[in-house]
Amino acid sequence: MVCPRQTCVARHDHIVRSSEGYEMLDTPNSGTLMRLALYHFFGLCLLLIGVIQSAAAECTKVRLSGPPVWPPYVNGEEIGSKRSGVAIELVDRVFSELEIPHEIDDAKPWARVVSDLENGEIDIVFALLSSPSRREKFIFTESWLDDYYAVVTYKGKEFPYNRIEDLKTRRGVVYHGINLPTPLRKAQTEDYDLLELPDIPSLYKMLRLGRADYIITSPLTFKKLMPEDYAWSDFSVLEPSVVRIPLYMAMSKKSPCTAILDQLNEKLLMHGKQLKTESYSQIFSN
Repeated sequence: MVCPRQTCVARHDHIVRSSEGYEMLDTPNSGTLMRLALYHFFGLCLLLIGVIQSAAAECTKVRLSGPPVWPPYVNGEEIGSKRSGVAIELVDRVFSELEIPHEIDDAKPWARVVSDLENGEIDIVFALLSSPSRREKFIFTESWLDDYYAVVTYKGKEFPYNRIEDLKTRRGVVYHGINLPTPLRKAQTEDYDLLELPDIPSLYKMLRLGRADYIITSPLTFKKLMPEDYAWSDFSVLEPSVVRIPLYMAMSKKSPCTAILDQLNEKLLMHGKQLKTESYSQIFSN
């Protein structure tokens, strides 16, 4: 429809200029207005759903688990019991500083801990070692402490040690089921005289009686599990044999608490620096 300027000026909001004059556009009818209203309504609904989902995904409480026992980092008596130790103290300190509520479950089998982390039943495992397969499944934090493995002898029965091959002509012991780190693992996988014993007191007795020349162990764990009739000063750590193994926390990829990873790492680095210094010094202190 073409109209003179004078007759169309009152409806200028629906007019466009053409080569022939001014053309009146169609005024939105009730159907168009209804469709626009519905579009706005559904858009608002989607926005609200997004807000609700975002709120539900916030890390409002951290659920943690870990090894049933790993002295001195995790101390426990049996499955179902409460745990204590360096790792537990660190968890309490860090999440208190972050002002995020947290809970640590009772001790349970390690296989279940790993399964729960993968399935998102827990948010964080507070102490574990790294491996390529675990790196694929979980989100690792910065290292917060170092464990160590070393060759330990009875005091007065030390021998020169520069490399793993120096153990080739000697008899050693190791706790049954322990997977030693490289390069100490060579004593397990090759033709070395290395006995695996399931009885912890026997490890100490073998060294004291001279039935074994050495044990390959975590010195801090060895120290923690020592029977009462022994003292740490009875033993020597061959310092050149010490192997450092970083400890980490790991998050479930299904956990909303991955959002606090940067904050958690900041705290772990801050507290971990002192813990690492203290743990290494304890190896050589009496």
